[in-house]
Amino acid sequence: MGGDNQDRLDKSLGDQHTMAGDADVNSLGDQPTFGDANLEDDLFEDGMERVDLSTRYTEEGVLGKGGFGEVTLALDTRLERKVAIKRIQGKAARSKTAVHRFLTEAKSIASLNHPNIVQIYDYGRSTEGPFLIMECVQGGSLLDECKEGPIELDKAVNIFSQLCEGLAKAHAASIIHRDIKPANVLMTEDGIPKLTDFGLAKDDTVDTGMTTAGAVIGTIDFMPPEQRQAAELTDHRSDLWSLAATFYQMLTGKSPKIIKFSDVPTQLQIVLGKALEDSKDDRYQSAREMKTAVADALAGKKDASRSLGEGECPRCATVNPPDRKFCRECGGSLTVTCLACQITMPIWDKACGNCGAIQVEMISTKLEGFRRQREEAESSRNACRYQQAIEFAREIVAIEDDRIAELKPWADEFLITAQTEWEQHLEVAKTKFAEAVKHRSLFDYDSAIHSLELIPEPIREPDIVLYLGELRDHSAESKTLLKTIAKRLKDRDLSGLLELVNRAVELRGDRTDLPKLRERLQAREMQLQAREIEQDKLRDEACAAANTLLNAGDAKGGLKRMQAVSKSGLGKTGKELMRRLEAIAKAEDGLIELVNASRAAGMQLTDGEEAIELYLAIESYLSLNPKHDKIISMKSHLKKKLLRDGFLKRAASGSLLRLPTDILYHLPTAVFRDKISPELWPTGENFIGMRFKLLPGGTFAMGDDENGNAKHLVTLSKFFEIAVHPVTQEQYARVMKTNPSHFVAPQKPVEMVSWKDATRFCEQLSKLSGEKDADYVYRLPTEAEWEYACQAGTDSYLADVTGVAWCCSNSGLQRLDPNDVWSMGREKAIHVLSSNGCTTHAVGEKTANAWGLYDMLGNVAEWCADWSGDYPKRGKSVTDPTGPTTGYHRVFRGGTWRTHPSVVTPSFRLAGKPSDATDFLGFRVVRQPRVC
Repeated sequence: MGGDNQDRLDKSLGDQHTMAGDADVNSLGDQPTFGDANLEDDLFEDGMERVDLSTRYTEEGVLGKGGFGEVTLALDTRLERKVAIKRIQGKAARSKTAVHRFLTEAKSIASLNHPNIVQIYDYGRSTEGPFLIMECVQGGSLLDECKEGPIELDKAVNIFSQLCEGLAKAHAASIIHRDIKPANVLMTEDGIPKLTDFGLAKDDTVDTGMTTAGAVIGTIDFMPPEQRQAAELTDHRSDLWSLAATFYQMLTGKSPKIIKFSDVPTQLQIVLGKALEDSKDDRYQSAREMKTAVADALAGKKDASRSLGEGECPRCATVNPPDRKFCRECGGSLTVTCLACQITMPIWDKACGNCGAIQVEMISTKLEGFRRQREEAESSRNACRYQQAIEFAREIVAIEDDRIAELKPWADEFLITAQTEWEQHLEVAKTKFAEAVKHRSLFDYDSAIHSLELIPEPIREPDIVLYLGELRDHSAESKTLLKTIAKRLKDRDLSGLLELVNRAVELRGDRTDLPKLRERLQAREMQLQAREIEQDKLRDEACAAANTLLNAGDAKGGLKRMQAVSKSGLGKTGKELMRRLEAIAKAEDGLIELVNASRAAGMQLTDGEEAIELYLAIESYLSLNPKHDKIISMKSHLKKKLLRDGFLKRAASGSLLRLPTDILYHLPTAVFRDKISPELWPTGENFIGMRFKLLPGGTFAMGDDENGNAKHLVTLSKFFEIAVHPVTQEQYARVMKTNPSHFVAPQKPVEMVSWKDATRFCEQLSKLSGEKDADYVYRLPTEAEWEYACQAGTDSYLADVTGVAWCCSNSGLQRLDPNDVWSMGREKAIHVLSSNGCTTHAVGEKTANAWGLYDMLGNVAEWCADWSGDYPKRGKSVTDPTGPTTGYHRVFRGGTWRTHPSVVTPSFRLAGKPSDATDFLGFRVVRQPRVC
């Protein structure tokens, strides 16, 4: 037993507080805790930041002293609460072993948040040495009470039970105390015991390096046998022996140096005998098992494992006739319910007469399940999952069968204790949360986080979890900010630093240097803003002046003005202006270089190729800077040279094709036709996607000698650009915002348009901004221009009309009798035509003529500009005819989707009122420069 090995010392070393006075009353563990005998050999600097405790704590007096340190009472001025400050001093404060074990106590207790364990609030190193900030417990120690004699049984059991709970919490965290004794149990003024002095604690799951092989640490009277041999032999069952020895002193008022079980209350002798066994395996294996054993012993619980005789009452042991249901002595029940089939049976029967189930086996199985459930409840409680733990216990409390109710007393007590702990934890959580808020208000993130981390995770409400996450984020952000600010200051990188400092002031209001830095940065920012305002003013003035110069054609002068101010603050408009000026200046330099080269080469009027090259360069430059007077004058002069007769005769066809249309319009058409084949004649496109073919004028035979259309020679003396396709519904709708067509589809030709509609379209298209900027106007072609374009220099492509034109023979109308259709009236005719698939078709589906023009014949007839009238007499020649000056009908040409193929020819002509609009009438347009 525990009292056999007493030859190490003549007196107990556990009779005083660990740090309460003379050095010779300290635990044996105080020597290795605070350093070896030769402290000078182990001096060191631990590198910890020195903390000035006086900024937060007001010390009020010494609570206790020891050979290597002291505990003082202090007021935490931040949280307005009493605390205990524990220090090691002198040479021990510079001992690596002493400081290491001292801080081990801090870490050990800080991780154990339990009402029966003294709480560590903080630890570190001050100018006076390492320190712990601890919960202040001012009710004295358990040793003080033991000195007054035996403690009353109920009170002793209550203290012992609470210490079991605190120790169970430590063991659940794999922490072994290794120095449990009355001196290391502090009492609150309300009589609540709290384990303290974890300086010799170790983590049972790791090797901390604290224990030297063969070393003995602890207090000899309270050491289990294995700890007296060597500290490394200890485990959690060693703490149970020390707690049982402490319980012995509580019950007897005597030191456990010599243990006499006869001094212990009779009902507890067996329990303490088992708790103080020499072998760890023969003791209780957990603190709560030992606590339960004490409670059961005091309750006088009998051994329920023995078998009952027939008729024997389990309550009072009276033997009854076997046919009775209740005891004749105490009235207790003599029947039970079979644990398998639930049929009532005599309590003494080993097997159920109904199903044959062996009750002892069933009882054993049930009890084993409830024991596991108890373990799960205890485990849940240790993990602070109180709701789950209480549910487990309630299931055991609900047991009504006495045979399997051995754990009900435990469950009854567990429910009360667990509920009380839960409520205590919730109160502690509120307190810790308030502490964290207070710490945060003083920007002490580490203390705030520590306060919340002391709240077990299952106890943390959502607002606590969110606040903890916010604290961690702000702590990390503040540390990063401070490092960034320091580096930016060192590198003199001040751009945008004020924003970081403002945020740092929000997060670290305790730093006096940050507001000062902010003031300096704000002053600097104001100076920069004033400078920027002045620079903005200069830039605005420069931009305005540069624009004025550019509008006057002086791009280089504008660029020089812009280059005189800073470009760093230029806005989008300013940057665009700068890019434009730079591009114009570069183009102007290139143009000047080309002009100088031409002059140096002695360019003559006959140098067509070089003149074209120069003219194109001038055109390109004026597209960038259209108001440069000198270049405009140069262009005008060069244009006159280009348009002189014969000047471009020797120019290559490729060079001619590069000339803009306004030049080509003034060239002799014969020069163009002689040098360039029709397939190379330029094709252009306007801003709404209409394509145009540039046609040089020429002489052709117009008319066909039938129906008064006398065949005669016509000469067109000028270039003109005619649309490659009739105007589509999509193009018409884009300009006129409406689509009058009957056969609706975007790429079909617009129809149901009158001559007036067609001319209004030309007027509106000419007014569009893109077309105005390009200097184009639109009109309907003259009848002569239309037939010239349709013939395309030959009529050989008309051998197969249906290959180039949509007419009645291929547009669906061939299935009907046209005479019948035309006699039906408009509405009915449209219905019949539509239901039989008679329709116009998308432009460009048939073969183009020799000049690349589509749908000149068929699909829809096309309005021309001319009034309808007779042609000149046969054989007479005319130039650039425009038809009669007045009339009643306007000409339309080309045949339609419902015209017979025999009359779908370039010379076939019809006329209608300018207001007529039908489903076979459309138009195409001609474009020309505004000034030709």
